[in-house]
Amino acid sequence: MGRTVSHRPEWPPHLNASQLTDPILLTTVAKAFVVTMGDYLRANIFDATEAQPKTNGSIAPIKNDLRSSPDASPYKDHLMFRFWEGPVKQRQGRSSTLPVV
Repeated sequence: MGRTVSHRPEWPPHLNASQLTDPILLTTVAKAFVVTMGDYLRANIFDATEAQPKTNGSIAPIKNDLRSSPDASPYKDHLMFRFWEGPVKQRQGRSSTLPVV
């Protein structure tokens, strides 16, 4: 019996809880997740899966709209990811959303 070796990097890569409050670092990690998950979905689920590592692409904005509730937190307490089928992001097409709290 040989030993099993994992070639996957540690996820998230060397982050501690205080770093996860930094919106720029959080966005960088979210973009890396979208690229990795998009590659996985295309290879294993559906080859026309679209994953765009940008805000308003596969990553929902992390800033709250404070116009209607100015006393709310400026940032959301979760991330929302979206992956869809085909080249155009359509609400009526097949898609998957993944909230991460």
